[in-house]
Amino acid sequence: MTKKRKRPVSPAETNPTLDEIIASIIKTCGSPERVMELYYLAHSPGALELVRAIAAMPQESRSILEQYLTVHRDPASLRVRIEDEGEISIFCPSAADMVKALAKEDNKRLH
Repeated sequence: MTKKRKRPVSPAETNPTLDEIIASIIKTCGSPERVMELYYLAHSPGALELVRAIAAMPQESRSILEQYLTVHRDPASLRVRIEDEGEISIFCPSAADMVKALAKEDNKRLH
């Protein structure tokens, strides 16, 4: 006897109410505060396009960018420019300080 596999049920088939959708989003996000943060982010001009572009990046590039940006705690200090050959430079003072500190430690180990 073969067991019948249940197929996934699409949202259109269940016809969730708006309240059920909102409850599901809050449950998935973890807190109402997080939902509000995402709501405001979604309404910031250009934010969704930026998020989509980052999400579409190759995993390695996205990971490097995430690591670099999580080092700093002052978004206003970031400086970005496009170089002549199409490269983008991002400068973050706290990341630069971290790189200098790591270089000093490497120098000490080598000498």
